[in-house]
Amino acid sequence: MEQLGEGCLLLVESRLRKFRKAYGIDYAPVDCFRLLRGLENSGSLDISWETTNAVPGHFDAVTYYFPGEDCYLIISRSPPESWRKVSAWRRVNFTMAHELGHIALGHLRVNEDLKTSQTKALEDREADAFAARLLMPESVMGFFRSVSEAADSLLVSGSAVRFRIRELGISYAEKRCPECGFQVPPAARFCRRCGEQLLPGPNPEDPPEIRFLPILGKKCPVCGADAYRETCETCGISRRNFCNPEYNQPRHSCPPDARYCEVCHAETEFLYWKETLPRLERKRMGIPD
Repeated sequence: MEQLGEGCLLLVESRLRKFRKAYGIDYAPVDCFRLLRGLENSGSLDISWETTNAVPGHFDAVTYYFPGEDCYLIISRSPPESWRKVSAWRRVNFTMAHELGHIALGHLRVNEDLKTSQTKALEDREADAFAARLLMPESVMGFFRSVSEAADSLLVSGSAVRFRIRELGISYAEKRCPECGFQVPPAARFCRRCGEQLLPGPNPEDPPEIRFLPILGKKCPVCGADAYRETCETCGISRRNFCNPEYNQPRHSCPPDARYCEVCHAETEFLYWKETLPRLERKRMGIPD
């Protein structure tokens, strides 16, 4: 993906903000297959999505605009149920975001016969920039410890992550907490394991613009039981881990096993349910730690 000029980037970021606001996309990761089906079913955008094993032109996806009806049709390969685990299919997720970028940026409303090859190439780079920012928001990219962790978490390919962190000037070189030795991501202000402060400066007062919601594993982080829903069927506790569990304050989404928030240092729900509450219960019953 070639770098764009400042004016083009401002346009991309402006259209992305409008797109996020219009369709309530204030989270990451973004499953573009689910997003597209939701847009189609809700009617909030006049768009249809069809899947096939033979996309025209041997592409992963292609989009058509019908000016008479002012509507769009996206045709893509049909994703398997386990697509999130396969890098090649996460690349198709980026392609779907790229196609949504063409729509949001208004590229398809201009007759293709009127465009030069340079114009088409520029539009593709703008759609790539839109997709990169939709799937890999700057506010979350510094909270991973490796390219593979970021790719798996954000449903993109490793090559897309490498390009994005180069663009943002982020390095995933190994960094460890000086207090407990736990490996920490570059943007973490506090260690998620021991709470040691890693970066100076005041804690942020506002919640992040984009909420990162980690993909849930198959085990409940609190009780260890097999779990397949957002609330564990065994212990009844939410498998989402947020900070400030006891206070009505802006909360950050945290990794499933984080004891402390990497952004604001607050204790997390995992710590509360896994350690604090059992300790209080043992104290109430007169059982020593």
